[in-house]
Amino acid sequence: MSQPRVFVCTGTACASLDAEAVKTRFEQASGKQVEVRGSCCLGLCAQGPLVRVEMADESEAIYEHVTADLAADIGKALVGGTRPSAPQLDLESAFFTRQVRIVTANAGRIVPSSR
Repeated sequence: MSQPRVFVCTGTACASLDAEAVKTRFEQASGKQVEVRGSCCLGLCAQGPLVRVEMADESEAIYEHVTADLAADIGKALVGGTRPSAPQLDLESAFFTRQVRIVTANAGRIVPSSR
């Protein structure tokens, strides 16, 4: 992967917490240097809006309680090539490791309109 990718949860819970403003701010802060997409549910609705970031080195993190202002900070860090220092979910917690994601396993990774 040549550039970082950002997937903003636009599921019902995150949408009610203004995820669209978060997505818009990512787009404004990062220009074309970061790919920004909407995504279905990322898993832990109570911590939303959630944002999954895939770094250029293919590592990933899920950021919690992302506001539009925090999205701008994360976007600027990604453009600068650094790992954002924002609150992250622990992907090794029991909540995630006990799940077998079937329907949402590729949330945000598949773009139906890219066909």
